[in-house]
Amino acid sequence: MDLDRGKLEQQALRGQQAKTCLSFFDDFENDMKDRLWQATQRDDRAAKEALAYVAVTIKMFKAFLQSAVGDGLVAEKELKGAENNG
Repeated sequence: MDLDRGKLEQQALRGQQAKTCLSFFDDFENDMKDRLWQATQRDDRAAKEALAYVAVTIKMFKAFLQSAVGDGLVAEKELKGAENNG
């Protein structure tokens, strides 16, 4: 039982860390959108292509982080349930 609790605590911690990272990448994504818009206004094709690639990479990484946040929330609920029952 202690091993399971330890795993849940680690998973909950990873979820909290992922949430912090996700906040950073939200800001970074917004910055990339602004830069992409500026490149579009300048009609800078090379910059648009590079920024679009970065934006897609950010979206993929954010999806991974969102999954970790979700797993962490599940772990936290399981820990709270175990505390309430035991």
